[in-house]
Amino acid sequence: MGMGRNIPGRKTLILLFFLAAGLVLSEPQSLSAPVKGPRRTLFREALSQALPPLQGHRGPLLFSIDIPDNKIVAGYINYYLAGGRRVVELNLKRSGFYRRFIAAQIDFLALPGELFFVPAVESTFYNRAVSRSGAVGLWQFMQNTSVHFNLLIDNWIDERRDFWKASIAALKKLEENYEYFKDWYLALAAYNCGKGKLRRLISESGISDFWILREKGLLPVETADYVPKFLALAHICSYPGRYGFKWNWEPSPRWERTLLKHSVDLRLLAGAAGVGLEYLKEANAELKYNVTPAYPAGYWLKYPEKYKDIILKALNDPKIELMEFHLHTIRSGDTLYGLSLYYQTTVAMIKSCNPGLDPLRLPLADTLLVPAMPGVSLKHYSENSARAESLTEAYEIKKGDTLWSIARFFRITPEELSLQNGLKLKAIILPGQIIKVPGKKERKE
Repeated sequence: MGMGRNIPGRKTLILLFFLAAGLVLSEPQSLSAPVKGPRRTLFREALSQALPPLQGHRGPLLFSIDIPDNKIVAGYINYYLAGGRRVVELNLKRSGFYRRFIAAQIDFLALPGELFFVPAVESTFYNRAVSRSGAVGLWQFMQNTSVHFNLLIDNWIDERRDFWKASIAALKKLEENYEYFKDWYLALAAYNCGKGKLRRLISESGISDFWILREKGLLPVETADYVPKFLALAHICSYPGRYGFKWNWEPSPRWERTLLKHSVDLRLLAGAAGVGLEYLKEANAELKYNVTPAYPAGYWLKYPEKYKDIILKALNDPKIELMEFHLHTIRSGDTLYGLSLYYQTTVAMIKSCNPGLDPLRLPLADTLLVPAMPGVSLKHYSENSARAESLTEAYEIKKGDTLWSIARFFRITPEELSLQNGLKLKAIILPGQIIKVPGKKERKE
């Protein structure tokens, strides 16, 4: 028997849950596929129903994932209502920033509304959270897992902190887990310990009931606690008013995205548009330098809908400079790799600011535009650091070597290694061939 009344009909429960919790759902945000058919009609009808305000009134507790009335869950509920009360307060406070977007995706996928609170147990809705095992973001993606959900991690961004992409990826991961295990407790357990590991435990034990697996001590300790913690937080946070918590009734932002084909410094954009810098930084927390990368496919800048007009005006105004540059006069021996080291940017960024530039034939005395990175001081770098001498050691190619393996050994990128040696990235290298590699002083430790 669950805590509260568990009513069948998953789609209806999703809607009742968000209405009860004060979560106002939006249409799927920009670039999400439109929702069509009976489910969207049901959603609109449910919104128009005169349901009682359940936050502070008596009535049935409505859940779409059964919250069992057992000592384990009850123990965690009691903890979060006493010593762990601050955890609930932080979740209620922080979740508002993401509430509308995540709720819309849950509705779009027709998933249980309680999944909104997975970040509550994962990160306390803190997007910059990093676990001891290296999991990152609201949904705590590991680096190896992020690859399967196309979350990019490079020198410029870590999309595990992109609330837009990471939320969609996490919900799809949970959906996949449920489709495999046909049980939400197991789906949540698999989110914590991995689907493969849980599948092996079930296969070896012949037990497919989460609570029995837990009782017999067959689950990892963290996973055994993870599911009841989630259920306890979902139980309380779904009806915070009943437990004396203040609910933030301020509307959750409706998010927009704009594709940028060039780099933008968030500091300059915030100043030009009159938008709070911290707000923009939090909305685009995946950026490592508060500068949008100049990817060939572009970068999606996120901002609240209410700022759309002023942000687009600033982005499209040719009189407003949204990126600061150094002017560098090319001298003998300069290379793009050397310049990238000196100015602490990347070869790709320099090339994007100088269309048509041939990296292997830098014209002497010409002027390059080099992006000025926020917080970077050049006074600690000598002018020689922009010269070709940045690769100072000779290396003889051995059998089995590739540009990739050599670059990995010397801790530089294959692009930098090939560029410095006048080679194409896919060039064939032969044993006995001599190439330049970083000396001991230049190696990145």
